[in-house]
Amino acid sequence: MTVYRLAIVGAGPYGTYALERLAATRPVRAAGRSLEIHVYERTGEPGGGQVHGAGQAPTSYLNRTAGELSFAADDSVEGAYPLLPAHARPTLHEWCRAEFAATADPRFAVAADDYPRRYLHGLGLRAAFDRYVALLRGTPGTVVHLHHAEVVDVAETNEGLRLSSTGDGDQVTVDNVLFVTGHSYHDPTRAPVGRVWASMAAQAGATFRPSAYPLVEQLGADVAGPGKTIGVAGTMLTGIDVILHLTEGRGGTFTQVDDGLRYEPSGREPARVVAFSESGLFAYTRADRVAPSKHAGVFLTTEAVDRLRARHGADLNGRRQLDYARHLFPLVVMEMAALYYATMLGPEIGARVQEAGRPAWEHFLDDPGASPDEATARLLATIAGTVDTLVAPVDRFSWQSTISPITADGSGSPDAYRSALAEVMAADIAAARRGIPADPAKTAADSVWRGLRPVIVYAVNDAGLTAESHRHFLSTWLRHHNRLAYGAAPEVMEKILAVIRHGLVDVGAGPRARLAADGGRLVVTGPATGYRQAIDVLVDARVHHFDAAADAAALYPNLLRRGLVRQWRNPSRTGDDFVPGGLDLTDDFHPVRDGGADRRLTFLGPSVEGRKFFQGGAMKPHANHHAMRNVMTWLNDFWADCEKATGG
Repeated sequence: MTVYRLAIVGAGPYGTYALERLAATRPVRAAGRSLEIHVYERTGEPGGGQVHGAGQAPTSYLNRTAGELSFAADDSVEGAYPLLPAHARPTLHEWCRAEFAATADPRFAVAADDYPRRYLHGLGLRAAFDRYVALLRGTPGTVVHLHHAEVVDVAETNEGLRLSSTGDGDQVTVDNVLFVTGHSYHDPTRAPVGRVWASMAAQAGATFRPSAYPLVEQLGADVAGPGKTIGVAGTMLTGIDVILHLTEGRGGTFTQVDDGLRYEPSGREPARVVAFSESGLFAYTRADRVAPSKHAGVFLTTEAVDRLRARHGADLNGRRQLDYARHLFPLVVMEMAALYYATMLGPEIGARVQEAGRPAWEHFLDDPGASPDEATARLLATIAGTVDTLVAPVDRFSWQSTISPITADGSGSPDAYRSALAEVMAADIAAARRGIPADPAKTAADSVWRGLRPVIVYAVNDAGLTAESHRHFLSTWLRHHNRLAYGAAPEVMEKILAVIRHGLVDVGAGPRARLAADGGRLVVTGPATGYRQAIDVLVDARVHHFDAAADAAALYPNLLRRGLVRQWRNPSRTGDDFVPGGLDLTDDFHPVRDGGADRRLTFLGPSVEGRKFFQGGAMKPHANHHAMRNVMTWLNDFWADCEKATGG
């Protein structure tokens, strides 16, 4: 009997989702035929992998609630049939509740709207992974091999695709490969910024960590212990993880006081943690959702994108491309402003503001103008002017104060900036506690930058932006998106504020912070505040975009070298094509090669980023989530190829 052989490279969340769909569909697909599955996970933590595994630092939190995470397809996922029984596909909250009932372990006493520690997600993923492997192994004709190994190369042979791996994988030949390798980081020797930082650190005798994870290994007491000054480059979620690991993770404690939390050090922390970034700001606090809230776009819509593309798109090989700053950003801000006032003043005023804004919106679609700033100002003036005619003066919506809340006065010195940032963070935490839909600013940010993300995806995907605009979008606008929509929970940001107020975490560098080699030391400088501080350890706490050519792992550079994959390019009229780093793939995620697509190989997750946008993200229940839809796309092709190859 012909055996069809599948390799799944990566056993993190996407790999777990793929196994779930295989387990659910195997009894009705390729029945009577033999299937051999090889699953590779280099960390030895199948289910979660390195980033989502159960071995994460206990101080790291999820920024999504327990009720907003799942491991399996449900009846909201288009085409997902058959489904596993409900008891075999719990949400994270349901799984925690069952574990608590069985063990009385207080770690699992998690409510649906709690933000749990991240290792709990890893434990839940591992349990789901084991469940799906057991189901597959219990299906006649199915063999599953688990490899604690890292796949480093794939070669074409007469017998199929030969995978070479480190660890216990050796060499295995298969017919079909699903690559779900998840997040990685850039090899400093192959990334421009990394090369500079690594060189400066080496010259200064400082320790450089190009990736913060796993925290316990990368930032142990031997590297980042007492007496050391640690520079943390990045103030989003990874930077927050690092700070909590170096404070609470070293035995520091938090005490509730009148104005929030007070930090009590243990003495095992580093001497100082210097947190710095381009913005000088932390991610805004994730708002509590105190009531159901769903916003349908009024001005930022796919219809508006289509009209702008048809009337103003720059034609390139039959594709009419937009400029994000000129064509889309003014609509983002207009949508935020209208929702801000509707939340503040009520639905009746909100409806009148929306109606009054439509003529200006129509005019913008006909003529966006040459200056995005001028267009944005006109649209905002229309919204604010209408509000002024209807009610007494209110606090106006301001994009500038939203994204740059600290004025020049607050940047005059390191001390001034520390104080100003603490005030901004305290106000932001209070707004997040008021929640959605009660707080106007939080509701506008969340409902537009998160809720209407599909509109932005629709506009950006498949070279929807010019090469120059696409480059600027990923380097600038995406940072705004992440800061506004993907911050940490209020209880996490209260801890960050406490360690800043204590002084252990130093944010005095302010905006546009830079690294320099000075007097034989590695130094963080703040041009806006006049800050200078030597550091002993530099941690790159940014989330690196996927770049197959610069990846720290050997697999993707080897796939490029062999010609099995190539990087996607957004072409430019001037020849200055933009290469974001992701792979050139078909709509069903197969690599495009000379001569066509290779259906034997499928890539999901971060490696898709480039031609597509926002391909990562953990599964959310009852949401027809894109991660599971992508898995379904692979699954349908896989079963068709399996049945064809085995005579069905």
